[in-house]
Formats: sequence, structure tokens, C-alpha cells
Amino acid sequence: KTVHEKIYPSEYLKTIQEGKKYLRASDPDAALEQFNKARTLNEKPTLAYFYKGQAELYKQMMKQAETSFQEGLKLNDIHYRCLTGMFDLLISQNKTSEAYAIAKKISSVFPSNPKRLTQLIGLSIQTGHFEDIESYYEAFKGIDTRSNDLIKTVCAGLIISAKHALNKKNTQLATDLLKKAAISASGTGTILKEIVLIFCELGLVQDALATLKRFSAESGFEPAYLISRLAVKNLEEKDAYLILNEIQSLEKKSVKEPCLYFWKIKRLIQIEKNEEAMDAVREASQIWPDRAGYFEGATK
Repeated sequence: KTVHEKIYPSEYLKTIQEGKKYLRASDPDAALEQFNKARTLNEKPTLAYFYKGQAELYKQMMKQAETSFQEGLKLNDIHYRCLTGMFDLLISQNKTSEAYAIAKKISSVFPSNPKRLTQLIGLSIQTGHFEDIESYYEAFKGIDTRSNDLIKTVCAGLIISAKHALNKKNTQLATDLLKKAAISASGTGTILKEIVLIFCELGLVQDALATLKRFSAESGFEPAYLISRLAVKNLEEKDAYLILNEIQSLEKKSVKEPCLYFWKIKRLIQIEKNEEAMDAVREASQIWPDRAGYFEGATK
């Protein structure tokens, strides 16, 4: 049927093609005339409604375009072009909740692709649907060619979802999500470092060590690896001077991280160098003003 329609297009398809020519020629009024005509030539003119919406978008007639896409979806609620047209329109209007609902519908019917998956993860975070991230991770595993950007997006989504789970006191779910992120992020130092730090905050030494092993062989002298290694050591080492020496060594390499100051303050308090600890609190708070409470917490 599809081949036949290509060779012998109906009057309906011919009219749409004519409208598309006008649209390409930057004549949306003439295009609209053709698309409106096409609506009368088919019992279910879903495609005509889609192109009508495109012509209306060209003229910045946002409300009319939304109505056209909606009319098309009334005739076929899984019409890909009308769904994507509606999605793009909602995104342009910053209607993230409505756009996310459309994106989920597209994802449930059509195979995932990297661009759509990236959009879904971003929107799920923006709209607070953290529980959906894990299902997108499953879709991600089914994609053969994964760009670095997609990997970073998926891992970031898993980590944010894990933090949300921790806020809800669901440590088991958070741990599972972090492990999945660690597997996908193998070799990506900045992501692995964040996972190690969270595991260390939770006191999960074995999980932190397992994540540490996922750094690439070339990352042995990179700040992300050195901080991660020190995070694990700081968790187990009782000798405050040893940890302070390692922190100082990293500082000489111009490595600055909030966690390094936190550990430094803690260890200075441990050896009763309270004045130096308060100096470190003030210094760190000047560098990261929004984390002042975090550094002050290290003194308690």
C-alpha cells in the first residue's frame, strides 16, 4: 500500500505535497490553504493536521498549531509526527510537565533513540519523576551506539535519582542506582569520583573500592582518581597526620574540592588544632559560599 501510494499518490497526498512545496518556499499562507483543502479529502486527515500545525508554527500561531496537533491526535493518538510536533511546541513554551507526558508516550510506543532518551532523562529530573530514571537506563542498555554525552546524561540521571532515594531513606535503591551508574561510567573519572564519594559518605567501603577499580589505567595521576582513592583511605585510616599530609600533597597540585576541606577540618579537629580548623572553614566558605553549612558541619 505504501509503495502504491508513492507511485500513484491520492488527491489527498498530492494536496499535502503541494502544501509542503509552498512551506519550503516560505509561503505559509498558500501552504495553509492546501493543508486545509487536504483535510476535506480524507476520512482521517491526521497528516494534514500535522502539516497545518507546521505552517501555523511558521507564522508563530502557537495556539492554532497546538489545536492542529491535538486534532490530529484525536484521529490517531500515536501519530508520531503529531506527537513530536506537540512535544517541540510544548518545549518551546517551557511547558515541561506537559512535554514530559508526551515524551513518555512517544517512548512507550516507538523505539528509543539517543536524542529522545537524553530529553526524557532531562525532563524527568526537571519534573521530579526520579522514579522513571531506572526504566530509561534499561532503554539505554538496548542502544548499540552510545555517545559520551549520552553516557554522561544517563549516569547523571542515575546519580540524581540515587540522591533522591537517599533523601527518602531508601539506601538500598540508592546503592543499586549508583552501582548501575558506575558500570556505565567505567573510565569516566568525574562521574566515578562522585559515586565513590557518595559510597564513602554512606560508609560503604566495599562498594567504594569496587567503583575505584573502574577507573582507567591512565587515570592514576588524575585528580578525580587521587581524590577518590583518598576518600576510601580517609574512611579507614585512623592516623590524622597521614591524611592531612595527603591532603596537603593534593593542595600543592592545585587540586581543590569541597570534600578535601571537609576531611581537613575533621582531621584538624581530631588532633585538637581547632584554630587551624576554623581557618579552613572560613577559607572553604569563601571559595564555596553555598556550602558554608557543609564545612561548619565538619567541626561537630
